[in-house]
Amino acid sequence: MSGNPQIKYAIFDLDGTLLDTESIYTIATQKYLDAYANGVKFTYDVKKQLMGRHINVSTQILLDTYHINDTLEHAIQYKVETLNSLWPTVKPLPGAIRILNYFKKHHIPIALATSTTKSVFDIKMQGKKEILDYFDVIVLGDDPHVKEAKPNPQIFLHAGHLLGCTDMKQAIVFEDAVLGVQAGIASGAYTVAIPDHEQPEDPYFQNAYTVLKSLNEFDPKIFGLPNDY
Repeated sequence: MSGNPQIKYAIFDLDGTLLDTESIYTIATQKYLDAYANGVKFTYDVKKQLMGRHINVSTQILLDTYHINDTLEHAIQYKVETLNSLWPTVKPLPGAIRILNYFKKHHIPIALATSTTKSVFDIKMQGKKEILDYFDVIVLGDDPHVKEAKPNPQIFLHAGHLLGCTDMKQAIVFEDAVLGVQAGIASGAYTVAIPDHEQPEDPYFQNAYTVLKSLNEFDPKIFGLPNDY
């Protein structure tokens, strides 16, 4: 994207961007594969096809990829129960609170746009009210206005709309997943990739406006923002 950014809105993914959840998803998925696919290894090539998708879609891809003889309903139930036991251990990623404080300090409206459904979101965010308080808007994966999942940009476009953004070139999107970065770029927003630490060299991330190792590397100057991060 060319031109000089004039950012007025910020939109964040949740899993792997603000919360260190991707390792949890890997653990839960590997447990399932250990139990139902003879312990085949859950590789990043498969994981990147799942990241950012609705759990129904991602689980079906998992079943198809590994040729697992199980029902979608049972596989989802197994994953959800395993994940629910692990959510209390999830912590914010490095720089997460810092960057939210930065945007709040500069009165830039902040949205959360996550593929997580409300029932899972409520469990995941228990005890994390200090993060939720930063957001002016929260859009979840089962929002009736979001009919298409990432890489479709619909969730980011709806979040921008709720923030009052009429031109997505005034928005910045933060994402860790390939599908999320695709969605951010397709929305027209300046998209920042913070790649999943398991496979940061995925070549697609170079399509983002900038690539960071962590949110602590954020450089507000390149987005026309105050340089006091």
